[in-house]
Amino acid sequence: MIKYSKVIGIDRHPSGKGFSAVIMRDGEVLLRRELMSPDEVTKAALDFEVDAVAVDNIYEIGDEGEIRRFAGKLLKAELVQVTGSPKEVFLPLSAVGKRIGFSDGEKLNPLKSAEACARAAAAGIGFAVKVYGPETRITISRKRRYGPGGMSSERYRRSVEGAVQSLVEGVKSALESKGIEFDLAIKKGAHGVVGASFTVYSPRNQLFGIVRQIRTSSVNVKITPLYTKSFEYMPLLEESRREAVKRYLIVGVDPGMVTGVAVMDLNGRVLRLMSGRGMTRGQIARSLASLGRALVFASDVSPPPDMVTKLAAVHSAMVFSPDRPMRTSEKSEIAGILSDEQGIVVEDAHQRDSLAAAFKAFSSFRNKLEQCASHARASSDQVDLEEVKALVIRGISISDAISRSRSPNPVRPAAKKARASGERERIRILESKFEDLRTERDALIEKIRQLSSRIEELEDEMRLTRLEYRQPRALESYELERRIKSLLDETTRLRAEVDSLKSERQRLRSAICTIAEGRSIPVRRARRIAEAVPPPEEVGGRALIYLESISPAEGDLESAFKPFGNVFLILDDQPSAGVQSRLWELGVPFAVRGKNDGFVVDETLVIERESLEKMIREGCSAMEGGMKSRPDRIRALFEEYKKERMKETLRRGSLSSQELPL
Repeated sequence: MIKYSKVIGIDRHPSGKGFSAVIMRDGEVLLRRELMSPDEVTKAALDFEVDAVAVDNIYEIGDEGEIRRFAGKLLKAELVQVTGSPKEVFLPLSAVGKRIGFSDGEKLNPLKSAEACARAAAAGIGFAVKVYGPETRITISRKRRYGPGGMSSERYRRSVEGAVQSLVEGVKSALESKGIEFDLAIKKGAHGVVGASFTVYSPRNQLFGIVRQIRTSSVNVKITPLYTKSFEYMPLLEESRREAVKRYLIVGVDPGMVTGVAVMDLNGRVLRLMSGRGMTRGQIARSLASLGRALVFASDVSPPPDMVTKLAAVHSAMVFSPDRPMRTSEKSEIAGILSDEQGIVVEDAHQRDSLAAAFKAFSSFRNKLEQCASHARASSDQVDLEEVKALVIRGISISDAISRSRSPNPVRPAAKKARASGERERIRILESKFEDLRTERDALIEKIRQLSSRIEELEDEMRLTRLEYRQPRALESYELERRIKSLLDETTRLRAEVDSLKSERQRLRSAICTIAEGRSIPVRRARRIAEAVPPPEEVGGRALIYLESISPAEGDLESAFKPFGNVFLILDDQPSAGVQSRLWELGVPFAVRGKNDGFVVDETLVIERESLEKMIREGCSAMEGGMKSRPDRIRALFEEYKKERMKETLRRGSLSSQELPL
């Protein structure tokens, strides 16, 4: 059961202009006011450092927006509804007053109602109300997925990613100009932004005229309200909640399209490890509410992301970030150690990064926390160790933290005026605040001294660097530039050679694999027939010979081809008509290799068996067709010759008859 030491009870005044209020500490009334404005109530809550503001119905404060604004000004104090919750049975305040022995069940006036609320909350009766704001999700994404494309695919990708980036910047500027709070997660691409998600902490209807949904051929802008609970009621009587309220937390956060959250207590025990797409600050706050009070929000990068600093501001917590971004190997090592020691399961990189951030923050405070435990054990008084640790992390010295957390047992006089008691309480609180400020001032002075010393060291280093620096002469500068240009050219040439060798190696590897599997056949290229070396394996009963070209200068082709038997000739260039005719007369079919007919590696043609068999069939068909049409072509030439001779004879006979005498 949770019992609050200092409580303000409020009840709506009949005039509707404010509240009747009663401030209590350990059952003693410190202040009664017939009428206080809402701002005066929140100011009194801060001045008296109360633990809770109790009311019989939170809607007496106003609508949901007014309740959120009121609760936001309370900082550490909780808002408590003493009459029940929507899931439980509501009791009238008169029944609650009778239950705690404050009244006999009669209807109470506003001032009595305020005191009944305060006493009920102090007795652990009621529900703590967690207030959450409305949320809206704005998603900007490309409409189409990239697939295999041609020469314009990269240009299209640049165009789409540039359009998405432009929209993200426009939406961000519009929200900032209106002062609307938001979180932004971006997924970057090679040429801009692939997608982005805004979590806007405002209702959907307040975004009209600021952002609108868009659906084009390449980009989508979608606006979706997130339906979450506005209020969450947590009973004060639950034992688990009592422990959670006492517990302080170190929270590691890795924001992004997928957010990771790790929660540790001040003993280094992992309480929760989770991750989720599009996780909002409200969802994180709701998750932390059942575990305790956030004391430190940690990040694994420096400077910390905006989401981490905003979460810390909302929870009045500290921000921790390392001096430099943590390396992946370091984060993996931390996750492995914690998994082995505590048996936790790290499911993805986001959980790993948040866990590493929380552990890094805990490690930075570990020595102080161990000293707190030693001093608390040595102290003769009963102290709240958790509170001592929290104060030390906030910068208070260990001795001051122990003195502030001792359980007070004051001996009170039998009669005391409420006003005098209230003034003394305020003086004590102000003195405590003064001590805190003085301690903080001393810490800042020490930090300034350290920074000044560091500045002097850097200035000395800068002066030494300037003295050691020597401006190169013009000739040296020219020579250096020439040498740099030469080296750059050499580097470019070597890179081109390396790329060429890599390509050649890949082709050789592919050739070896296909030859070993029997899918391809290697044929060595020769300049002349006499130098040809056919592969051992024949294809279609023919030996394979690969030449760049063949010309009449080869001499006696019949003698040249005779040692090889049945031959199929592969050429790079088309032979002349005479050579082609001679080859067919010798029964040697041939084919001219095209661009897609295999590839040449080191003067060796590697060609697939299927492609080669097709070339042989086509070459043989061409030879057979050419030989069949040869007699017909000779006969046609002879007939044409006869016709030409006949025409010539007739023409000459006609001329002779014209020359005869009359």
